[in-house]
Amino acid sequence: MKFINWWNSKDAISFASTTSQVAVALIGIIALILGIRSSQLQSRQQQQNLFDIANANKEAAKANERTQQLESGTAALEQESSRAKLELENLKQNTAPRKLLDSQKQSIIDYLKTARKRSVRVISLSNSQEAIAYAKDIRSCLNDAGFTDPNNPAPEQITGLTVHTENNNSLVVAYSSEAEVYEDFSKENDYHNILNAFRTLSIPIGTIKSPNIVNPGEVALIISDR
Repeated sequence: MKFINWWNSKDAISFASTTSQVAVALIGIIALILGIRSSQLQSRQQQQNLFDIANANKEAAKANERTQQLESGTAALEQESSRAKLELENLKQNTAPRKLLDSQKQSIIDYLKTARKRSVRVISLSNSQEAIAYAKDIRSCLNDAGFTDPNNPAPEQITGLTVHTENNNSLVVAYSSEAEVYEDFSKENDYHNILNAFRTLSIPIGTIKSPNIVNPGEVALIISDR
C-alpha cells in the first residue's frame, strides 16, 4: 500500500528520478576518475618497466664490457705465459749441457758411412767440464764413423785462443785456408761431409779459417764455450 502511494506520488517519483540521475552521474564521475587513475598507474608502470629495461640493458652492456676485458686480459696473460714458457725453454736449451744423443751419434755415423775416411782433429778451446764432455762425445762419434785422429785418440785441449764466426757458433769446422779446401775437390767433399753430418740434425755448427790452429791439409772440429 505504501509502495503504491509512493509510486503514484509525483513528488516522490521526481525526487527518486533526480536522485537516480545524480547517483548515475556520480557513478560516471567515479568511473571516469578511476579510469584516469588506472591509466595513470598503467602509464607509470610502463615507464617503470621501460626504466627497468633500460637499466638492465646498461648492466648487460657493462657485464659484456667486463667480460670482453676479462677475455682480453686472459688472452694477453695466455700470450705472456706462452712467451715466458718459450723463453724458459730456450734458456734451458741454451744453458743445458751440450751432448750428442745416441740417436744423433748413429745418424752421424750413418751419414758418414760412405764418405772417404780421413783424420779429423777434435779440439776444445775451453777447460770447462761441459765443453770437454761435449768434445769427448764428438770424438767418440767420429772415431766410430772412421774419422779418427791417430795422434790424439782423445780430444785436444787448447786454451787461451778464441774463434769467431758470423753466428757466434760454439761448434765449428775449421780448415787452414780456403784455397786448400776448394782447389782439392776431395778435400772439399771431406770438409762438407763433416759439416753436413751435423747440420742435417739441426746441430748449430759454423765454419772458420783458422791457420793458427789447423795445419795445412787438416780438418778439425773446434768446441768453444757458449
